[in-house]
Amino acid sequence: MYKAAKDEASRLKSRIETQNVTIRTQQNEIKRLREALKAMVQGEENDIEMEDTNDKEETEETMSTSEHDVDSDDESDLDSNPLWDKDDGIFRCPSCQWEVIDGLCQSCNKCFDGYDDDAMSETEEEIQCRSVITDNKMVRSDRQLPLRGSTPLLDVDPSQLFPANIANGFIGREEEYAALLMRGATRSMCELFDLEFALESGIVAWADEYIFEEFSGPAMKQGDRWKIHLGRRVRLSKGDIDGSIFMEELLEEALYFPAGVNSRWKTVQERGGVWVTRPNTCVFNKEDFDPLDSERDHHIIDYKETNSTEDQAREVYGGEDNKGDDDRVTGDDDLDSRSDLASVYSICIAGQTTEAIRSNDYESDDSEYEYDSDSDVASIDVMSPTFEAGVRDGPYYTESSSESEDIESDADEDEEYW
Repeated sequence: MYKAAKDEASRLKSRIETQNVTIRTQQNEIKRLREALKAMVQGEENDIEMEDTNDKEETEETMSTSEHDVDSDDESDLDSNPLWDKDDGIFRCPSCQWEVIDGLCQSCNKCFDGYDDDAMSETEEEIQCRSVITDNKMVRSDRQLPLRGSTPLLDVDPSQLFPANIANGFIGREEEYAALLMRGATRSMCELFDLEFALESGIVAWADEYIFEEFSGPAMKQGDRWKIHLGRRVRLSKGDIDGSIFMEELLEEALYFPAGVNSRWKTVQERGGVWVTRPNTCVFNKEDFDPLDSERDHHIIDYKETNSTEDQAREVYGGEDNKGDDDRVTGDDDLDSRSDLASVYSICIAGQTTEAIRSNDYESDDSEYEYDSDSDVASIDVMSPTFEAGVRDGPYYTESSSESEDIESDADEDEEYW
């Protein structure tokens, strides 16, 4: 038995020695592989550094060439285009500094082509006004609240007025919904901002949660509502399906970047928990008004008799706020059937009835209505709410007034509700 144990021990020792030899061989192989890997990595790093150096040299060379090309282009443009002299209000030749008239230098007879002779003719004030969406001559008149005869109306596909296609919240308000579509609104915009339309106040949008959080000020409390007057028409940019971009740009320009000394927009508290942002009538009508509208009356009053126990005339475009919970015309018994787009509708002006026929292309036309020249609006007592500052960082007003205003309307240019 002792001999068997001795043989087993000898066998195990032999096996251990064999395993040790195998381990040493593997260790040597690992060491060799590590050295080879290290050498490979070092070589790759050298290659990368060399490539980076080459790329850097190529980039510098390319940038140098580009700068040279840009400089050449600038010099070429400088030579080919006349220079605008802001002080004298003329174009000058870059070579001799003489005046350029109709593309010809009056001294060296050098010809200039491809420049806009009227590009710099507008004043700095006009440039500033052009950069402000609420004061742009192309869209500023759209922001006004009174009725006018120059609002182009879009064609509405009758299928959009089917019950299945009408925006949420407009069932029973098909005429109002059609009026919004004809004035540039989309279904998504109507739903997102709860749009409303009335003849006297135009388009009104209610701020959604994002607009309220982004633009509201410290005086506006959680749970308050905020409506924004959009005027007679909206024109959305391509891709602005729900009008969000339009609303943000409008509020930014109206509240934060007003043109001129006086703000053309104001934000006031209409009543408890309800704020309103709208054009400032006094400034909006006096500064930079559209020459095409110079022969029109901008102080227009349109009001309707309601079925309530109190027959009140609501001021809709004046120096004070509107009275009432709802600016929207909830019913119009004077309108004929919607099936006749050229139907005659009636509006009350100082208690007298005036009939107007709608143009196919515009809200109304100067030649398509008649009015009584004696139908001036008498003095109307309108109770005004207390104004409070509403939106931050903007030229807003804190005032209160209960005085009455005498508002006259010599010739109302009516637009049709449809």
